[in-house]
Amino acid sequence: MKNSELHELDKIFRKLKPIHFKRGEIIIRAGDAPPGIFYLKSGYVKVYSVSRSGEQLTLIIFKPGDIFPVSWAINSTKNEYFAETMT
Repeated sequence: MKNSELHELDKIFRKLKPIHFKRGEIIIRAGDAPPGIFYLKSGYVKVYSVSRSGEQLTLIIFKPGDIFPVSWAINSTKNEYFAETMT
């Protein structure tokens, strides 16, 4: 994403109250409806599922400037993944 696009997103989200999370905190649980859309100003968030054998399968790592969960926001897709802060 270009710096100008990030600047525009910052302007939009700057008007909202920021939420801070500690490292290792689960912010979205599989099976739960997300509380809304997140814009990642700083830090990293991993999205993962857990296999039947209990193994964690990382799907994506979001970085500053990313917005998630997009599929839920656009299509009302059922959330089947965990989102956990990495930093």
